[in-house]
Amino acid sequence: MAMVASRERRLSPGAAAAPQVDAGKYVRYTQEQVEALERVYSECPKPSSLRRHQLIRDCPILSNIEPKQIKVWFQNRRCVRRRNHQPFSLHPSSQLSSVHASAYLLTNYAFLGLKFLSFALPLFFEWLLS
Repeated sequence: MAMVASRERRLSPGAAAAPQVDAGKYVRYTQEQVEALERVYSECPKPSSLRRHQLIRDCPILSNIEPKQIKVWFQNRRCVRRRNHQPFSLHPSSQLSSVHASAYLLTNYAFLGLKFLSFALPLFFEWLLS
């Protein structure tokens, strides 16, 4: 069961003594819920609203989590993936290693450099000879 905790904001000394509860809430997921969400994430990193509602309906472990909380979990998970510099892919088998990605970029930039030189060199020599 996901545990919902609220953040409290302390009031200044002149205000009432009781702390106020902020509107913001955060959720602590159980290990089973995280595993279920990770399985879905590996299949589809950005599920639609319909898919999120289907998850809640079909998976008893996730039935007590609100759709908005699941949406935020997926947003946070995508952010963690980007922060770790892993290539984004829908299928794990199509992921490029960082070496392959670097080689691909270098090849494309080298090709663009040659295209530029083949265009610019004749213009440069024409300018130089005139």
